[in-house]
Amino acid sequence: MSPKSQNTDIFQSELVDSATIDGLVLAIYENGLLLVKVPKYFSITMEVFTNCQKYIRKHGEDKRYHFIFEFASFSEVDPELRKRRATADGTEFSLSDALVISNLPQKMMGDFYLKFNKPVRPTKFFYSLDKALEWSLKQKEKTES
Repeated sequence: MSPKSQNTDIFQSELVDSATIDGLVLAIYENGLLLVKVPKYFSITMEVFTNCQKYIRKHGEDKRYHFIFEFASFSEVDPELRKRRATADGTEFSLSDALVISNLPQKMMGDFYLKFNKPVRPTKFFYSLDKALEWSLKQKEKTES
């Protein structure tokens, strides 16, 4: 199922573009949200991150998004990338990060990320896409005011 048919209604916005980059599905929505679907057993590496940045850059060097990462079971972010994403350099296109997780080990990694990497932008973990979307839309309102 494509991101457009799967999420246009829940995101309350039209899909601008979507692509599969190195196994990740990215969907950019007109309302400034960007969904990243991470498949089961997938580890996001620096190389994958760089390729995704190239794709996002095609939609504008100056555009910023509220990211929603939807992690399937046993998927993760490489430690080097976690460290980078927490910094200003690792947030070139990100205004906020909502991360949808599905199990306790992911929650533990998330807690570690928040406590030790201390991301510079608003970041929160959720167990449902609906809650992550709700929070991201609130973050969007804050950045617009």
